[in-house]
Parts: sequence; C-alpha cells; structure tokens
Amino acid sequence: MPDAIRANVGVLTRPRAREICAALAASAVTFPTVAAAEETGSSPVAALLEAAFALDRYEVAALALTLGVIFFATVTAIMLVRTRARASAMDAQARADILALKAEVDRVKTLLLSEPQVIVVWTPAGA
Repeated sequence: MPDAIRANVGVLTRPRAREICAALAASAVTFPTVAAAEETGSSPVAALLEAAFALDRYEVAALALTLGVIFFATVTAIMLVRTRARASAMDAQARADILALKAEVDRVKTLLLSEPQVIVVWTPAGA
C-alpha cells in the first residue's frame, strides 16, 4: 500500500505536458503580440499609452499601490541581504579580535604569575 501512495503522489505533483501546452496556448491567445499591434497600424508604445490613459482613477491608485509595495519589498530585501553580509563580516572580525585578546591575556597572566627572575620574551619572526 505505501508503494502505491508514493507512486500516486509523485504523479500528482509533476506537471503534465498537456497542461503545459494548454497554459502556453492560453497565454499566447491572451497576451497581445507585436504582430497584432502592427495589424492595427499602431506601435506597441502607442498601444501601451492608450491603455494607460484608459485607466480609471481607482485602477491607477491600485496600480500605484501594487508597484509601491513591490518596490518596497525589493528594496527591503536588498537591504536585508547587505546588512546580513556586513553583520557576518563584523562577527568574523569580532571573533578574531576576541581570540587575539584571549591569547594576549594568557601571555600576560603567564608573565605576571611567573617567579621573580629575569625573563626574556620575544615573539616569532612571522608575527
């Protein structure tokens, strides 16, 4: 029984070729093309302007609101990505600073807790 369910689930989630062809045919019929604009004798820009001037006030308001929300979402997403990258770089730098400071504290603690005698300390040539 579980094998039959898995087989059916896989079939139901994949798009079928007939559905894709039907969607493409519907979109080809629905959206105007350049050839359709040339048949009427107007350019696509003129057709776009004509459609824009035919909009009512509430349609313009809805379009402006929709475009504003899309623009806001895009700008916000870009800012989020840049902020996360900058925060990640700052976090890596802070971790490196913490490790360097811990090494310095260990070195100073070792020097302070050593017996009172002459101690010569030098850092490696690479540092």
